[in-house]
Amino acid sequence: MKKIWNLPNQLTIARFFMTIVFFLLLHYGHYGIAFMTFVLTGLTDFLDGYAARRSNLTTDFGRLADPITDKILSVGGFVMLQDICPMIIRPWMTVILVAREFLASGIRSYAEAHGVAFAADYWGKSKMVLQILSIGGVVLYMWRLRSDGFVLLVTVITYGAVIATFISGLRYFWRGYRVLEDISSA
Repeated sequence: MKKIWNLPNQLTIARFFMTIVFFLLLHYGHYGIAFMTFVLTGLTDFLDGYAARRSNLTTDFGRLADPITDKILSVGGFVMLQDICPMIIRPWMTVILVAREFLASGIRSYAEAHGVAFAADYWGKSKMVLQILSIGGVVLYMWRLRSDGFVLLVTVITYGAVIATFISGLRYFWRGYRVLEDISSA
């Protein structure tokens, strides 16, 4: 039996608390420290996954806590930044992110409760990378990089994140529909 309090899970828990600190720093306008906290948060996300796979320390807790923490960071980041930087992140974008996460979580929970694995696909992973680049870019813009070219780059990345999120949501819906059909007919 694997211990729950292993290094990958400790990193996930640390990432959760760093996410809260990140939100507080954003709220109070400390964008430089917020950006550094955000980068450190991303580093712990990479390290916990690497450590879990390399040392075979995956646990049920980690499989649940890691994606929840990622969702809190990405959705919460968009929620916070739509008020701080509405010229790049618009409320309708946040609605798409939230809707996709509810849809994906519900379908995944139902499928896994019936013994069907429902892992993230290419679009799910791409949307997360683009969301993180978008959030980091907006915070960096708020802190230091105020050029028109950088605003354009971050805006393009943000729209890419929203498009990838939408496509990922449609794919989850389609995959979920097929899984639900299989479960219902079994």
